[in-house]
Amino acid sequence: MIERRDQFAGALLGCAIGDALGAPYATIPERTKEEPARPCGFAPAPDLLAYIIPVADLGDESSSEPLGAGEWTEDTQLMLALSHSLLEEHGSFVPDAWAHALARWANGAPRAPGASSLWAALQLRAGGMEWDEAADPEGGGAGPAARAAPAALLWLHSPQTRRKVAIAQASATHGNPDAWAAAVAVTEAIVLAASRPESDFWASGEAIGNIAGTLEGEDERFQEMARCLRIAGNLLADRAPTADALRALGLSGWSREAMPAALFCVGRASSFEEACCTATTAGGASDCIGAIAGAVAGARFGVEGIPRHWREEVEGADIILLTADRLYQLASA
Repeated sequence: MIERRDQFAGALLGCAIGDALGAPYATIPERTKEEPARPCGFAPAPDLLAYIIPVADLGDESSSEPLGAGEWTEDTQLMLALSHSLLEEHGSFVPDAWAHALARWANGAPRAPGASSLWAALQLRAGGMEWDEAADPEGGGAGPAARAAPAALLWLHSPQTRRKVAIAQASATHGNPDAWAAAVAVTEAIVLAASRPESDFWASGEAIGNIAGTLEGEDERFQEMARCLRIAGNLLADRAPTADALRALGLSGWSREAMPAALFCVGRASSFEEACCTATTAGGASDCIGAIAGAVAGARFGVEGIPRHWREEVEGADIILLTADRLYQLASA
């Protein structure tokens, strides 16, 4: 059995590694059947930038150098921001504290930021809005799902609380229930990965089917997301070719595509490396899909299941591992 502490570390570090692996492919077209397999590894992402957005003049933003090999995007920035917000509040989700964390993120050079998260963060930074008023009303992207790991880990044994927190952190930036459902699905996937990592459970589509059932019972607005998940589970059960399955599921940043595709990659994989390489080299929203797949696979295979060179070369590994350990200690208290 994998030690629980190693699963916490695996989930957070896996999120960052999947994000960084996917960054170089995030702005290129999806891979075609005729195209040879793309290399899987850390590489520069020349089209992804961090932005400095002055408070005084929102139209006068500037950008930094492109992301380098092993550097991650908004998804890991906000996963860590959520983690630190929970730690600062001693294991409670405080909406106003999360709103302040989002505003601080907007001040700190957001990297390849998603439109909905950035929009909400700037509204919160400007003041005059409550935490639940700033979200992009049309925001249905998978960003909240990619940053949801801390909610799963801190409340592994408290399903109602982790689902409530998953929805609340998502609804601060994204107003479309698809984004909320995807965040809930990822928290449930991480819990299942930590408690039932066995291959048959995942490869058969049973794990994904369980998550779909949770969504169906959680909120009537989550039914369509549950349907998308069941398609992913059926593709696993039918042993559909991976490339064909991912094309059928879709690889955009929309929650209905990115999250089921990421969980399909985890279900099909027999290792962390396989899950992340499948999720990040197909193109599309590969950083976001990689972050989700990396978090779930990291919980499933543990930190020792992540290749050592990725653990050593990903940006900020020490900080991420320390954050994971602090979450573990808080959850165990």
